[in-house]
Amino acid sequence: MSKKKLIVILLSIIVILIAIMGYISKQKYDSLLKATSEGLALGKAYGKMISQSNCMFGLKMKYASCDTTECELSANGYIFGCLENAEKDSFCSSIPNINKTDIAINWVSQTCADNNLGNDRCLKYMHKFVSVCTEQNEMRKLSKGELFESGFKKGLKESSN
Repeated sequence: MSKKKLIVILLSIIVILIAIMGYISKQKYDSLLKATSEGLALGKAYGKMISQSNCMFGLKMKYASCDTTECELSANGYIFGCLENAEKDSFCSSIPNINKTDIAINWVSQTCADNNLGNDRCLKYMHKFVSVCTEQNEMRKLSKGELFESGFKKGLKESSN
């Protein structure tokens, strides 16, 4: 076989592999987007019937046994949708502001201990509650920088314990 034919065959294989990888990536992205959208819709629908204090109950009922990224993204969508549409009560005002790192970490730890949602997963969920409630309490959208900074501080606090 000549070098030119070999190069053409190798390039063809590379193009086919790139196409396959692109297809797989698109499928995964679509799956993640669909999961988040479904969680958001569920949270909004459930939130219309309850007060914010009950959003945690719905989270525990639907998402207590998540074991996939899609499920965790769906849970985050649920939290946002539920808190957005639920009747406002004292729930969000009782959650520490995202910028009060020590108090927020203590609240998250205690809430996770009380709710048995799995430690890593629970930390993500409770951070979402803190973020959404901070936005509601301050009546503004948090910037990506603020979310990053609070997450960075949280990481520093947890690693020093």
